[in-house]
Parts: sequence; C-alpha cells; structure tokens
Amino acid sequence: MHEIKVTIALDGTIKVATKGFVGAACQDATKVIEKALGAVALEKLTEEFYEKNDTHVHITNG
Repeated sequence: MHEIKVTIALDGTIKVATKGFVGAACQDATKVIEKALGAVALEKLTEEFYEKNDTHVHITNG
C-alpha cells in the first residue's frame, strides 16, 4: 500500500514522507506536492528508494 504523509509543524516547516514506494517512484508521486509547496530544503532518501522494482515483463511471439 502506498502512503504519502504531509506534516505541517507549528513553525511552518513542512515534511512530506512516503511509504510503500520502491525506487524513484516516491519522487514521482510527490513531485506535484513539492512543486506546490515551493523549494525543497532537505531531501532524505529511505532504504525503499534504493530497492529495485521486481516487476518483470515477459513478451512472447507466437
């Protein structure tokens, strides 16, 4: 299950965290949110970012 959590602190700082995404899919999923919020001050990548997507496509002819 994919999750995107946006936390706004009392001082106005905003944290966007993802869960359940593999590889750069988390960055693709949050791109619109980050663009709407403005400049990113810090990006911390989780272990999930470095995992490989194990989806395989098999194409056969005939």
